[in-house]
Amino acid sequence: MKKVKDSSASEAALLRKKAEALLKKKPSKTASQLSETEILKLIHELEVHQIELELQNEELVLAKEQAIEVASQKYSELYDFAPTGYFTLSKEGKIIELNLCGSQMLGKERLLLKNSRFGFFISNDTKPIFNLFLGKVFTSKAKETCEVTLLTNANLPAYIHLTGIVTENGEQCLLTVVDITERKRAEVLMAEIIEKNPMSIQILDKEGFTIQVNQAHTKLFGAVPPSDYSIFTDVQLIQQGMGEIFERMKNGEVVRFPDSYFNVHDSISELPDVPV
Repeated sequence: MKKVKDSSASEAALLRKKAEALLKKKPSKTASQLSETEILKLIHELEVHQIELELQNEELVLAKEQAIEVASQKYSELYDFAPTGYFTLSKEGKIIELNLCGSQMLGKERLLLKNSRFGFFISNDTKPIFNLFLGKVFTSKAKETCEVTLLTNANLPAYIHLTGIVTENGEQCLLTVVDITERKRAEVLMAEIIEKNPMSIQILDKEGFTIQVNQAHTKLFGAVPPSDYSIFTDVQLIQQGMGEIFERMKNGEVVRFPDSYFNVHDSISELPDVPV
């Protein structure tokens, strides 16, 4: 960028030198050689040129103001009508600015929400999470996230995902709020379906480690009374993958299915313990 500027400056200086050289060679009339008519004509042209420059300047200023107004209007529309809640909070958690979606989430008009504490609308059980989140935003100077429950007029709780980052001056927090209620309800429903399913269900991550099991699976690989058998507790199932359990069985360990499991599955209740 600097090289481009230096090159432009050199070209301008060279052009000026050429113009000055040509001007010296060109004969010019002095003021005494000009007639009164020529002087008046020259003054008139200068005045007209000055007015033209002033008009051009006014047009540029007007165009700039219009561009700023259009940009501001577009930003306002994007800000206000976004499907996500936008808030500006102080260090104390007071609402300084918010968009239309944000006011709808909190269930009040924007004017009434300004200077209110955002934490007032957070449920008591998740308020400590929000307070910790807000403190980390101002101390870490990095983007922070959390999930909390929002107090609403409806009977069902509203779950929201918060993303916050501190402003450049370090005095305010820019907060993005996304409603994740439907996702949370779907997760709860799916968890209930998995837990109540009579079949053994185990969910693994991509590395083969268990991240969730249901009650039937715990009964199948649960705690076994005899001390000479392998005991697979719920915690152990969460911490280790089935691949490791099967590997232990291959090494000669004996697995005994709990009686509580066989009471449900009478058709296989007579199966003996088999060393693998």
